[in-house]
Amino acid sequence: MAIEYLDEGVTTLAVGGWKDASAGAGFGIANSATLIISKGSANITSSLDWSSLTEGVEYIDIYQTFLGNIGSAAGSLKLDADASSASRISFAGPGSLFLGAKGDNNLITHFFMTARGRAYLTEGTFSNIRFGGGTLNVNESTVVTNAYLHGGQSTIGYNGAPIDILDIDGGVHNINRTATGDPGKFWVRGGTCVYDVPTSSTAPGEIRIGSAGTVMLVNCVTPVASVYVDGLLDASRLKSPVTLTTVYYGPNARIIEGNRLTITNRVRGSGSASVAGFLPQPV
Repeated sequence: MAIEYLDEGVTTLAVGGWKDASAGAGFGIANSATLIISKGSANITSSLDWSSLTEGVEYIDIYQTFLGNIGSAAGSLKLDADASSASRISFAGPGSLFLGAKGDNNLITHFFMTARGRAYLTEGTFSNIRFGGGTLNVNESTVVTNAYLHGGQSTIGYNGAPIDILDIDGGVHNINRTATGDPGKFWVRGGTCVYDVPTSSTAPGEIRIGSAGTVMLVNCVTPVASVYVDGLLDASRLKSPVTLTTVYYGPNARIIEGNRLTITNRVRGSGSASVAGFLPQPV
């Protein structure tokens, strides 16, 4: 579909507020729609529920030049963005966005945020989150399949569905649900991950901490089979005992153990070969 733009100053996402590139009347939020919100500073508070769509939009891009807010704690923008494998909602504004994945599949394929604003994800499933700045809050009703966290500050609340890929390389992130930790899927390359997961969950199979990364273990299901450390692992705040079966130490590794952490096997590397594509080959 042709790209459409939301009129500056409107406080609704209803059909009448959308125009095409020639200022002709648009179709607005519809199946496979391609939409841009680029101007204004209004608070958009009405016509937010588009869960009746049978396919979902292709994309909605919210530019940094839109200074207003969309939705509120009283009501989120609700829709699917899953018309194709590239479907997305992107948010770059300095305001607030309340967003729920709700429609025929309750699914948003990609959510991008490169903003100094705040986003609140309130329901449904987000297949891929790429977050680079501002503040992100994911509530307990929202499923996250893959999270790539490049900066900013985020909190991902508890949900029984685990995160498949958790990849952090900047910012500070409070993780309150299990990351599955299949090989190579739980990476903290940089930034800080505060891992505080109820003991009723499942244990991650593997954690990898790069030289610029910090993992603060606060609560974690035990045992964790493998931990590759080339940055900082801080277990001084653990609420309950945790066992790490095997810890592989890189050249920059630092571990603050506290009195509730047990490390069964310690493997220190040497040479230039790699184990699991990460640290020097154990000897």
